[in-house]
Amino acid sequence: MGMSSGSVRVPLYARESDDGAQEFARLHPGVPPWMRESLWEWLRKEIGIQKNSSEGIYWEPNTQKIREIERICRIDTQWQGTGSSYSNRIEGQQLLRGVLYARPDAFLTAVDFRLPDAKEGSQQTLESILSDSASEWHVGKFDGRPALVRRIDETVQRAAEDLAKRGSRAGKLLSDAWRHAFSMQPNPSASYRCSVRAVEAAAGSIL
Repeated sequence: MGMSSGSVRVPLYARESDDGAQEFARLHPGVPPWMRESLWEWLRKEIGIQKNSSEGIYWEPNTQKIREIERICRIDTQWQGTGSSYSNRIEGQQLLRGVLYARPDAFLTAVDFRLPDAKEGSQQTLESILSDSASEWHVGKFDGRPALVRRIDETVQRAAEDLAKRGSRAGKLLSDAWRHAFSMQPNPSASYRCSVRAVEAAAGSIL
């Protein structure tokens, strides 16, 4: 499992037994409970506007960004407000939070939607959250933009990326197959089709 930075601090239970070590290394689908609050804290900032007060920095909910998530990600928060007041915007944010906590798929979709607009430091923070939590997702690329991508063996991923960087037709097809297979919107048929065409293109260049 690829970790975010430096050496990983292994907890006691993972050091005491093989079962514990295997459980610690196991990747988890969806949004496991131990990742939920950290993931929400990341998203809360990405859908907010940074403000300063006498007590320090805080993030005020942005009505437009909440509504955009509702529309594009097809998430019904049942928020009837207009965001005309701070308390009303907080209400909209909390309703969104409730839906996302109840629907891990929607939670990941919302995070993936906001990811391309996040600054590099924020993207790194998200990668740390996902990696530390042993999520099956990590920050990768989809159509050239930052996106959530399924985590796979790093050796296999590097080999595929190296081939794609060569600029050959086979590499481009393999990159397309990879994108269709491991993105948030997987398309197995398209992935298989591109994989077959990549093999044919590679064989043709050899012959």
